[in-house]
Amino acid sequence: MSDFAPSRFHGASERNVVVCSDNKIKIIDDEGREIVEYDLKEDKITSSTAFGDFVAVSSTGDVSTKGSKLGILDIGAANAETGITNRDLDDLQNKNDSIYKWDRRLEGFTEAIGSTQDSFIFSLRGLGIYSMDVSRNGAEIEVNENWRLGYPEWDAKQAAGFLDGVATITAGGGFVQIISEGGEWLSLSSEDGTILNRGVLQITDPVYRAIPLGPKGTFVMTRGSHAILIDHDFNTLFNFTGLPGPVLDARQVGTELRWTGWRHDGRFDFETLEFETFPRTEIGLGVLRTGLCLYNDGSFGNWGPYFSNSSVV
Repeated sequence: MSDFAPSRFHGASERNVVVCSDNKIKIIDDEGREIVEYDLKEDKITSSTAFGDFVAVSSTGDVSTKGSKLGILDIGAANAETGITNRDLDDLQNKNDSIYKWDRRLEGFTEAIGSTQDSFIFSLRGLGIYSMDVSRNGAEIEVNENWRLGYPEWDAKQAAGFLDGVATITAGGGFVQIISEGGEWLSLSSEDGTILNRGVLQITDPVYRAIPLGPKGTFVMTRGSHAILIDHDFNTLFNFTGLPGPVLDARQVGTELRWTGWRHDGRFDFETLEFETFPRTEIGLGVLRTGLCLYNDGSFGNWGPYFSNSSVV
């Protein structure tokens, strides 16, 4: 597994999605074994989300092509024993057939994509936010628009003279959470896209990514040494300050939140409200359910307190 360059990880049960910097997407099991690989070739991956049997991927082609390409991969068919294989995908591409089950060319640039169990939400810079429903129809899939919302104005960053944009989109519990890179947020109805509330997070570092944790809230990661846990109303439940570096991935395991990132791992106990960090030499990109950690060089190692003394806060 060291022959690829992972850049982002979407954790799931049994089928984890690894987005690579060489425009490939690998599906791996909880032991890190490859199930199937999708090669997007000239399409540069800009954003992605995994939900149910699908992965929604936004990409850009060569510099002469304006806008974005949005496609759906059916990873439900990617099974090492009975489903689609790498050879099947090679045959498709040799015939110039698309590896996507559904794809569209969009006029604008896709900033971020989020998802629920059966839909995905994406933002086009300066144009709007869109919710799309995905369903199966035999061997094919159908994608239909649920709702659209005009692109939001980011008041705080405009006042400061900066150009802000959508950093991350999460959804769950009937809500869609939109967070800008500058920390402004919108709470939308997942049913019709109505704006329910808006505000600004109390952070100074640019927002990188957010991961929904169900009833536990949402874990918001920044590009600095700071992360926060918020509830569905964007109230701060816990501040994680003084981290060794940016957090790049996280998942809930039992009563604790586990994360990995820039040369450290970490965990937070939801019951005791204590967190600790574990320094490491590698850069962690993904936390697997089995206790493994995916590094940015494509290798795997144990997650957690196995490299040096921890720091308890």
